[in-house]
Amino acid sequence: MLDRVISGAGAVTDAADRVVRALGRGGSDGAGRRPGSLIVAVVCAILAVFLLLAGLEGTVGPNALAMTPDQVVTAGDIGSRTFATIAGSLATDYLELYVDANGNGVQDNGESARSWYYFLVDPATKSGVTVHSQAPPESVFVLATVGRVVTDPSYVAADQGYFAEQAKARGFSLDKTRYLDATGPKDPDPSVVALADGVPTTKGPVRIAGSLASGYMTYCSGDANRNGSCDAGEIDRWDVAMFDPATGVAITVRVDKDPEYTAATFTGMLRRDERAVSEAKAGDGSPISDTGLDVSDHYLLEAGSAPASAPVMFGLAGLLGLLAGTILLGLAGGYLVFRSSGGGLPSPATTLGVEERIPVRVTGLLRSVSGLIHVREVSSDLVRFQTTVADTDPVGSTLIVQRHGRPEGVALGSGELTTLSRGQVTPFRGRRPAVRVTAGTGPLALSFDTDDARDRAVAELLDEAGLTPGEAGSAHA
Repeated sequence: MLDRVISGAGAVTDAADRVVRALGRGGSDGAGRRPGSLIVAVVCAILAVFLLLAGLEGTVGPNALAMTPDQVVTAGDIGSRTFATIAGSLATDYLELYVDANGNGVQDNGESARSWYYFLVDPATKSGVTVHSQAPPESVFVLATVGRVVTDPSYVAADQGYFAEQAKARGFSLDKTRYLDATGPKDPDPSVVALADGVPTTKGPVRIAGSLASGYMTYCSGDANRNGSCDAGEIDRWDVAMFDPATGVAITVRVDKDPEYTAATFTGMLRRDERAVSEAKAGDGSPISDTGLDVSDHYLLEAGSAPASAPVMFGLAGLLGLLAGTILLGLAGGYLVFRSSGGGLPSPATTLGVEERIPVRVTGLLRSVSGLIHVREVSSDLVRFQTTVADTDPVGSTLIVQRHGRPEGVALGSGELTTLSRGQVTPFRGRRPAVRVTAGTGPLALSFDTDDARDRAVAELLDEAGLTPGEAGSAHA
């Protein structure tokens, strides 16, 4: 039974060889040799290790570690990958990633964004972490507020100019006559209005929610130092542009809370990725080079990602590990287990005529037009091959193994064949009479359908190569 298992593993190893051979077609002839399966085994083992590590990561449970943005900066080693939920505030600036199809360094029409880098920070310390997300800004920078609609074309005129570029880029149209004043007392029972239905005209309190455009305008409700200007310390009013991404309806909103930061919470894998963080912080067009934000140089939050399923990862790791082990077992077992049967050998004799054949299955290295190629239990023939012209007396011939349907084989004549041993091989389907020989390409196992066919082949080989019989059913040059 063990021999069958080893030979079955040899069949898997041979399949791995053929895969490598197919992939290496057109390369060096080494692709046809035996170590090809070792490459597959090594790759499977490496993948199994990675899947095992991913599975261990998934055993931490479904609950994410709750963190604040500044903890990412100040914490010590929190591991290379941690499932975390981070609640903080988003800086208004972000970096858009797109595929530059024409390589001109400019985002042209048709080169749409594929993901974004956001900067999640603690507003008090301005420290935090870079977030990589597939969510567009329209779904990240949002505002829901209560206020009253005011009609004042002169007031919104400045906003029209300030947000003109944003409106063009993001496809919204800012109302030219009305704005929402959200600086007054908040009514406990406002009317809920959908911005997609149009800018409301009611004078009563309304609740509106929508996406925020980048940037804002600043104002002062008073002049504390009476210098006639709105100094930085006196700013207490801001204008933002709120819009509906689907319809493009937009309205100016006057707020009394600094919109520099937008509250947000992200859940995903917090991982060490210095390269990606460097790209976000210092790459072309990076928006935080002069903002004073202290963003971690090491950690990136991959929003929306989660630990892999532990059972699935362990299962896949086990399968790949089993495949790697099977290939190595087949390789170590020589693809096919041969057992010497001992006993005397038949007397040397030539009974095959020219072009007469004995069906055989061969395992080992054969010669081909591209070099040596390893095979396992392939259908072939032991053939007496004519080596001289037909009118030569006597006609010269030798023995070769010739594979069915392909120009592949090996010579087993005098000077080529050096050792021979009679016995049997044990493919997974059952034992077969066989001989093991050493020829110009190395060891070969030749298996036959019957004992008689094997013994006739042994007699032919002994006579052709002039081998000297030894002990336990073997012969040598």
